[in-house]
Amino acid sequence: MSSSNLNLDHTSFFNKKLIEAVQSLEVPQSESAGWQRDAARAIALARRLLDRSHELLTSEERRQQAELSRMIGHHADKATLVEMTDQAFRT
Repeated sequence: MSSSNLNLDHTSFFNKKLIEAVQSLEVPQSESAGWQRDAARAIALARRLLDRSHELLTSEERRQQAELSRMIGHHADKATLVEMTDQAFRT
């Protein structure tokens, strides 16, 4: 899978999760208009920030993201990655 396809897969995944999260919240009708409008604005801003961050990635950062994504997809590598991350935050 190419790096650009990998980014699209992650983007689709996060878009879907954001939409599901907003739709799953139960807000009383009397309070929903303002809250839903604010949430929609926050989500739109987050989407723009994420898109821009993807545009600014260097080729080295794209390579590293692809490598980490492969590690997360493989159970044994995922465990190693979790250990490495844990150690990095503890130092």
